Amino acid sequence: MKQLSLGVRLALGFLIVALLPLVGLAWFYLHTFEQALTTTVLQNIASIADKKTQQIDQYINERLADARLYATQPELRTALSALARQRAHAATEAAVSAALRSELTALGDRGAYHDVLLIDAAGNVVFSLRGEPDLHTNLLHGPYRDSGLASGFRQALTFLHIDLTRFAPYAPSANRIAAFAVAPILDQGKAVGALALQVDLATLMPVVADRTGLGTSGETVMAVREGKLVRYTVPLARLPGAAFSQVLPELQLGKPMQRALSGDNGRGIAHDYAGELVAANWNYLPALGWGMVVKIDVAETLAPLHTHQRLTVLAFLAFLLLSAAIALLLGRRFVQGEAIIASQEARYRAMFGSMNDGVALYRPTADGNEFTVLDINPAGERIAGVPRDAIIGRPSREAFPGLEAAGIFAAFGRVAANGRSETVTLTAYRDQRVDLWVDNDVIRLPGGEILSVFKDITARQRAEEALVESLDNLREAQRIAHLGNWTLDLQSNRLQWSDEVFRIFEMDPQHFPATYEAFVAVVHPEDRAAVDYAYKESLRLRRPYKISHRLLLADGRIKYVHEHGEILFAADGTALVAQGTVQDITERHQAEAELQLYANVFKHSGEAIMVTDHANRIVAVNPAFSRQTGYSLAETLGKNPRMLASGRTSQETYNTLWAALQESGYWQGELWDRNRDGVIYPKWAAISAIRDANGKITHYIASFTDISERKAAEERIEHLAHHDSLTGLFNRYNLEIRLSQALLSARRENQFLAVLFIDLDRFKVINDTLGHHTGDQLLVEVAHRLRNCTRESDIVARLGGDEFVVALSGLATPADASPVAGKILHALAEPYQINDDRLHSSPSIGIAIFPDDGEDAGTLMKHADAAMYHAKEQGRNNLQYFTAELNVAAGQRLLLERELRVAIEVGQFELHYQPQFLADGPFDRPFAVEALVRWRHPQRGLIPPDHFIPIAEETGLIEAVGDWVLHEACNQLAQWKAEGIGPQRVAVNISAHQLRTADLVERVAEVLQRYHLAHDELELEITESVAMSDPASAIERLEALRELGVTLAIDDFGTGYSSLAYLKRLPIQVLKLDRAFVRDIETDENDAAISAATLALAHSLGLKVVAEGIETEGQSRFLRQHGCDLLQGYLYGRPEPAAALAARWRAATQPAS
Repeated sequence: MKQLSLGVRLALGFLIVALLPLVGLAWFYLHTFEQALTTTVLQNIASIADKKTQQIDQYINERLADARLYATQPELRTALSALARQRAHAATEAAVSAALRSELTALGDRGAYHDVLLIDAAGNVVFSLRGEPDLHTNLLHGPYRDSGLASGFRQALTFLHIDLTRFAPYAPSANRIAAFAVAPILDQGKAVGALALQVDLATLMPVVADRTGLGTSGETVMAVREGKLVRYTVPLARLPGAAFSQVLPELQLGKPMQRALSGDNGRGIAHDYAGELVAANWNYLPALGWGMVVKIDVAETLAPLHTHQRLTVLAFLAFLLLSAAIALLLGRRFVQGEAIIASQEARYRAMFGSMNDGVALYRPTADGNEFTVLDINPAGERIAGVPRDAIIGRPSREAFPGLEAAGIFAAFGRVAANGRSETVTLTAYRDQRVDLWVDNDVIRLPGGEILSVFKDITARQRAEEALVESLDNLREAQRIAHLGNWTLDLQSNRLQWSDEVFRIFEMDPQHFPATYEAFVAVVHPEDRAAVDYAYKESLRLRRPYKISHRLLLADGRIKYVHEHGEILFAADGTALVAQGTVQDITERHQAEAELQLYANVFKHSGEAIMVTDHANRIVAVNPAFSRQTGYSLAETLGKNPRMLASGRTSQETYNTLWAALQESGYWQGELWDRNRDGVIYPKWAAISAIRDANGKITHYIASFTDISERKAAEERIEHLAHHDSLTGLFNRYNLEIRLSQALLSARRENQFLAVLFIDLDRFKVINDTLGHHTGDQLLVEVAHRLRNCTRESDIVARLGGDEFVVALSGLATPADASPVAGKILHALAEPYQINDDRLHSSPSIGIAIFPDDGEDAGTLMKHADAAMYHAKEQGRNNLQYFTAELNVAAGQRLLLERELRVAIEVGQFELHYQPQFLADGPFDRPFAVEALVRWRHPQRGLIPPDHFIPIAEETGLIEAVGDWVLHEACNQLAQWKAEGIGPQRVAVNISAHQLRTADLVERVAEVLQRYHLAHDELELEITESVAMSDPASAIERLEALRELGVTLAIDDFGTGYSSLAYLKRLPIQVLKLDRAFVRDIETDENDAAISAATLALAHSLGLKVVAEGIETEGQSRFLRQHGCDLLQGYLYGRPEPAAALAARWRAATQPAS
């Protein structure tokens, strides 16, 4: 007994020393786990309560917003006025009520409202959407004067603000629980009545009934204080019929609801109304005057803790038994005798067999690669799932074949080798899921045996996984809701953020200082003061705070967040902890901004916009729509857009429109509508079909613009495409079409048709002299006279410039064209009074007759044109009929024009030079030569200039010819100078076209520089008519040439209509007397007198005179006697090529042999 007592004492001493720390550790672990679990549950319930509070606030704000919106509608105010004024007239009242009902039915149909009522300023209920007994009663004096509706009406009209009454049974609605959103209806700031929206409590019940996250025992409880009593406002899990039916003293409510009704917001562990211990969050809802408690039974929330406690106790007992066994084994060293050993063995077996933990004993084989199973206790059999007899004595890998992969046998080897114990966790799978967790402590005994102590930790593992999963779910819920939570230790200024807060702030937890100051640094600088103020006011007033503000991220981006926060205080009033939530509302803010933008676009768009529902009823129009159509929103709301139809748009267009909307969801095109004033106008419409997530059309959006001005512009463009913009006559394009049509009619009716081609004489002179504006006015007057001279059925067109065409149809004979042509000739030759100028012009008219002169429009036009040129050749101001000879002449003219172009390209021109001698000699060497161009045609030979120069001037080819003459003449003079022969000056003729060229002076200067000629070695001759066609421009251009140093001469003087006033202004040095005066100077006294006077006039103006066309000695003598300076004519030399002249000059310089 002493030996046994000694063993017991050793075991007890070992247990006391070894196990007491384990007991303390287990208690600390369970206590910490309980605190963490309770905190997590309370935070979760607080998040749920915050969400419900937000939903209730949003629900109330939506009701107040509806009341505010509809109370400001002009239509509602008009209807109220009508109903209040016409109460005695049943028919009128019924009509107004029906119209009002159609306007407000959509509001009632939204489901949030049981009834919609209108009350006049005297308290009379003048309209009820449902027509319940309160209709036509007075809320100030009638049977319902003490109702919530009457109270809300008095508040609204007294304080002119929107009021939401408390939920209470309402008698007219069969005591249905309801509240009223009452908004005053104002007219110029004065209340004329009120709009009341009857809010049904049932629409708020989904928020209460939602038990997401509250497990099986959780619920939401709401109550309202009525004096010293309290009434539940929602059904209770344990009292389903308590809503608005049971009144209790406040002490029977439970602590959470008492706290909520006292205006406190908080959370914690307390007893509820049924006496159950619950984890609860309580809030006071000021908008409703209710207390709200969101709770869940502690028994459900702490279930994982109880599991941990049971597992810990079991593990501790197992370890206690194992420790006792080890203590007894150690005691054997001190206990002798077989009886004691047997007794200890019995006790070991009893303990070994009764342990809840599995115990197995192994012996290593000789090679150390395998372990033989020596023993296993019943708990081990149960955990391993194999009977003891089947594994004793067998190698471990055979006994437990499924554990090789888990690494347990490798751990046996390591422990056997180094003696250090290891703990290995094994897992077993079933249906590809972990079904069993086992912790295995591997120990090497002094004798080398391996002791394996293992226990089933499945329940604990699953509890821990449940806790982790709960935390993960919380984190995921925060991520989905963009809602994180934070805690600030006010004693240490240590800030803790949840993962979601770090995601919202886009910050790395490793680099965040975790202080309040660090948080404030992330807040947008413009919002920091407001955030700090809200936090400090909450600290001062000891109440929660809410604030929305911006974050300024490191990369400059801005986020919007909404924060809830509260301060926890110690019993002595010391602030301990600040905690709260932060939600990322950036997307919501952007969505609200986008909605506002879309609303502004809708409101301020220049295009009319109309929105209809799926049944094509108008639900919205913008101001541009009202401006364009004249209809207001009230006049169109609920109507079909066909109210705008004018009847001009075809049914086919409408069919195409609807087919496109059904097929592609979009159509655009032109429609004709009628505005409110009855005016029909075209519009360009674009219509889109809006579909929901299921592809069903919910709305149509149409935008359109009035295209009346565009249509008018298109008609104007169409007119300009077929008419001359200046005169309004048909243009060339329309002439061809109408002339072809007239020819078809003439051919069909066997009639004649005349085409008159009209060109104005001297128009270019008038246009260049008096300006284009005057020329345009003249053309307009010509068009007017042509219309007056012709019939409505005749065709009058302007081809361009001063060319007109008149087509006379329905002629019985060709001669019938003559009276009209003569009338036109006479009318166009009459003077024109243009502004202050009296102008004279005449027409040259060519006439071609169908079918004699051609059977198509092109031929007739060509032949009439040829006849017109013949009229000009006949002295202008006359009319000529087309003949075959004219056709030949026209063909020759066209051929000559084509060949002239070829001549310019291949260089078929050459210069002949006619000498000019000084009047007093010598006559063996000329003072100057005049360069005269000739065309050496390969077939026709030498063509004189009067045959091709007019064509070159008409076609514009004269510029190329003139440039070649200038270069060739200067080059030849330079060659003669280099040889030491030839004249001192060369004279070159300049055409009117060249004189109008902007860069003439630069071209002349470049030629002189190129051939190294002095400027006075070149003489430029212009005819008198060219100089007088535009005197001002000619003077300007000639002065520039004079400044260059070039000699200037007037050619053919006396043959035109010169103005001496302009002549004296021309910067010329030489005047050439025309051959017409020289030819008869010996026989005609008039020519002699004119020549003598011209010489005297020129000398008086300081000009040199060159006489042309001298053929006799008598002519030469007369001119010398009257002081002529230079003589030119056949008497002194014909025009000759340069080579012939050079040969003669060389011969003259050779000495006689």
